[in-house]
Amino acid sequence: MRILPLPTLHLLPPFLATVPAVTEVVEMSVIQLFYSKLLEKFAEKLGVETPECVVTVVAEGWFLAYIDLPIARSGIVIKIVRNWGAPSPDFKVAKEDAAHVAIQRMKGKLDLQIKNTNYDDFILYKSLYDNVTRFWIFSNSDLLRQFKNPKREYNLLKDCYASAVVEKVESIAEQVKMRRTIDECHVTINYLHADRIATVADLSEAESAS
Repeated sequence: MRILPLPTLHLLPPFLATVPAVTEVVEMSVIQLFYSKLLEKFAEKLGVETPECVVTVVAEGWFLAYIDLPIARSGIVIKIVRNWGAPSPDFKVAKEDAAHVAIQRMKGKLDLQIKNTNYDDFILYKSLYDNVTRFWIFSNSDLLRQFKNPKREYNLLKDCYASAVVEKVESIAEQVKMRRTIDECHVTINYLHADRIATVADLSEAESAS
């Protein structure tokens, strides 16, 4: 690994001509992917030498890395493509970003097929789960149908019970109303009977006095 200071900024790509200076760097906990190790694996699989990563200093406290990637066809290098990473205040981050860019360039230029084993395992287990679920549904379809009948009967009985309770409450209310009416009739009859007795007594006293 070589660290080369750049004498001037105009040697950089146009989009990196101006790099802001910073006085403080806030470190955060991140999960770092080691693209440089992955690049070595790619080179090993392709049987070529691992490209060298060059880290340069572009401003005070800022690093910028690049990797010259040889593009070969039929064993012959046809061109060399320089892959710039993004400027970073962290030396390792700048290096890993350049390796990431180089990997993406290799993937596009060499038509590499990168297999995501995590995703493949996910597809496999999801397929197994779907098959087991489908088998369970088919094998238990009769049981599910039998379960629906008691559930339907239960709902019917629940509705009948609710209707019976409502009818009973209405019947009790009607009986209470009738009882109240009968009591009022008894009071009226007793009042009339007492008034009649009083009237007869008054007539008897009047006849006796005459």
